[in-house]
Amino acid sequence: MKTKTNRTLRKILSIALCLALIMSYVPMVSITASAAATDITVTIDTGASVTLRDADSNGYYEIGTADELYAFAQIVNNGNNTINGELTADITVNENVLTEDGELNGDGSNFRVWTPIGKGIHIYKGTFDGGEYTVRGLYFNNSNTTYVGLFGYIDDGGRVQNVGVVDSYISANYYVGGVVGHSSSNSTVTNCYNAGTVTSNSRFIGGVVGINYGTMTNCHNEGTVSGSSEVGGVVGVNYGTVTNCYNAGTVTSNSRFI
Repeated sequence: MKTKTNRTLRKILSIALCLALIMSYVPMVSITASAAATDITVTIDTGASVTLRDADSNGYYEIGTADELYAFAQIVNNGNNTINGELTADITVNENVLTEDGELNGDGSNFRVWTPIGKGIHIYKGTFDGGEYTVRGLYFNNSNTTYVGLFGYIDDGGRVQNVGVVDSYISANYYVGGVVGHSSSNSTVTNCYNAGTVTSNSRFIGGVVGINYGTMTNCHNEGTVSGSSEVGGVVGVNYGTVTNCYNAGTVTSNSRFI
């Protein structure tokens, strides 16, 4: 009986050893649940409380209304300037901002004033994807303000892409563009266009970008652009790279334009 028991124990030990050897060759698989992005709630210009969400956890906060666009601007300008955003629909901030000839419709007092994304020390460094949608009816009119557009200032890898600014009136001092006021080196503006009015009594004024040190690709202007000098349909002054861009709008200046 003792011999039989020993044989049984040896068989069990052999089986256990074989299983251990087999398991040592099976790769370990680590399963990590991706954490959902944190919702961000801010108070916007109207006094309303607006929450932005990354519902599909793709790293981009969804923007589908004018209030959400203002919330995104507020978040960036409060210091979270690397946040990514994506439009999920065409957005209308104001209606009938321009007359048929591109002039401001009225004195602007009945329009909601826009606050550019990325200003002061909080230069925008994230990625904003317009998803081929448009932002309609931006209104900004202050001759003492610089760095103005849908985005005021982008830098250090900031990306603005796939968005059009239409039926908008943007008037400021310098570094003014329909889409971006100032685009620094290592920033990109891709597949963007302006179909609004961009104007100033100063310099560095562009339909799409006021001054560009970065890379602009597949952009165009259909709107009216005017300024005192360094004014252009696509970009007022370019120190970077401009590829496959064109102007189809009216440009008024005593300086060069692209």
